[in-house]
Amino acid sequence: MIHSCSSTKIYQASSHANDAHHTMSKICGSHHLDTRNKDSIDFQYQGVLLPNNRIGLGTIQYGADVAINVSKLKSYSISLPFSGKQQLYKTGATYKSNSYQAVIVSNREEQSL
Repeated sequence: MIHSCSSTKIYQASSHANDAHHTMSKICGSHHLDTRNKDSIDFQYQGVLLPNNRIGLGTIQYGADVAINVSKLKSYSISLPFSGKQQLYKTGATYKSNSYQAVIVSNREEQSL
């Protein structure tokens, strides 16, 4: 017997860092979002939570330089920028990511992306 369960589509856009933080905390778990100007970002999230809310797939755009400090995520996160680059700092090491190479953010360690 095959059970069909629907997925949940999510779209959020805002120019305020507090809105972005709230949205991503619900999806990914506890984290801290730092940006130079809290009201001048171009945050957009578009994604889907698959049945039972166990797997989420989506794209995130901040439109500004941000730092995301994490310690208690709900799950692992694979972060792959479409353009530009990012750095993941954890336990004294730096891991670089670009459109060809992703980083995996652990849900068990304190890190900064």
